Amino acid sequence: GSLRTIFENCLTLTGDLEFVEFGYTRTHMHSSSTRIASSAVSLLSMLALGAHVLGTSKHPQAHAGATPEIKVEQLVKSSQSWDGSELPEYGKGKPEITVLKITIPAGQRLKTHLHPVINTAVLIQGHLKVFSESGKSKELRAGETLVELVNQYHYGLSLGPEPAVLIVFYAGHHGVPLSVIKK
Repeated sequence: GSLRTIFENCLTLTGDLEFVEFGYTRTHMHSSSTRIASSAVSLLSMLALGAHVLGTSKHPQAHAGATPEIKVEQLVKSSQSWDGSELPEYGKGKPEITVLKITIPAGQRLKTHLHPVINTAVLIQGHLKVFSESGKSKELRAGETLVELVNQYHYGLSLGPEPAVLIVFYAGHHGVPLSVIKK
């Protein structure tokens, strides 16, 4: 299946959680709790692989007599965020994994915020630019990944013409917010 299908399958396999406010829209989100066995970026690879293996193809044989091959692609593996800063060590407490699908309408800007937990994202649709308070920026197009800044204020802007849609994987801890809006 496509990248979009893989990550939508990941979302349908998870349970319900409360919604998260990103400044202008409240969206019902999904989450899954489990132990953190490795880094958040490894989680991204594991979830993509699991979803791909579970739903490899709607057409089991593309050609008569041919056996479809399972394909695994590493989307991201890093110990640094997109601006080059080192990711922090995981904190203490009960691990909590959260997967969000975030849709930002074309032309919309997220409020300036920070993430107290490690997270990574895949842009599955649209065109997005992220900006840090230090003046750095990065543009993403559909299919590209982003290891987010941790404990640094930043914001994203959907450049259009269609909405920017991200699947974001957070490796946090129970009771720790995923995002904090700058006051």
